[in-house]
Amino acid sequence: MASEFILETKGLTKAFGGLKALTDVNLTLRAGELRALIGPNGAGKSTLINHIIGRLHPTSGKIFFKGEDITGIPTYKALGKGISSTFQTTNVFPRLTVRENVWIAAQSPAKRRLNPLVHYKSLKDVEKQVDKVLKWVHLERIADEPAGERSHGEQRVLEIALGVATEPDLLLLDEPTQGMAAKESVDIARLVKLISKDRTIMLIEHNIDFVMQVVESITVLHNGSILVEGTPKEISDNEQVQKVYLGEE
Repeated sequence: MASEFILETKGLTKAFGGLKALTDVNLTLRAGELRALIGPNGAGKSTLINHIIGRLHPTSGKIFFKGEDITGIPTYKALGKGISSTFQTTNVFPRLTVRENVWIAAQSPAKRRLNPLVHYKSLKDVEKQVDKVLKWVHLERIADEPAGERSHGEQRVLEIALGVATEPDLLLLDEPTQGMAAKESVDIARLVKLISKDRTIMLIEHNIDFVMQVVESITVLHNGSILVEGTPKEISDNEQVQKVYLGEE
């Protein structure tokens, strides 16, 4: 029987030697949900994301995606099943153009079988997908410029575009507004809301104003465990959260 959740972790625990980075994390995420994962530094947020995309294997516990056990699955297989992610640090190909960066993601071998004897310009379905993504994220005007010559904000938007271009069911965003000015953060907020209309998103973010304005639900991690979950208002009013996280900010 299919699960009602697109993502589910059961008893997820990760120990690095004697240090537990995650302890018995039971997380559920419904299809179409826009969820934030917040908490103090060292709470286990990135560790949890890295387990979902297969960069880390749990000490114990299970991860299910659309009802299928994907615990310990390699990252490229997670992508093939419909999970894509961005990272804290900008991760694009600086010498390639913006369009070429998006093209590589759209032509991902996890989604399409590659044929080295076929010229890439003949792949009209990929070209259509690239054009659509560039229009979505408002990067079409700089599509033919080297990615490494663009501003930090534009490169962060490009990285989100790479995640979207793989056509994921679940998109994981790790601190999408990191290093951005206030106006750039507003633009990212609009973009995230737009993308969330037809896919599930879970994001890690330290910018609490951004989180409260964008997401529908929040999970707070503290010392590797889920402290509380709820709506933005419920989280902002929670005394435990104010003590361990919001108060620090």
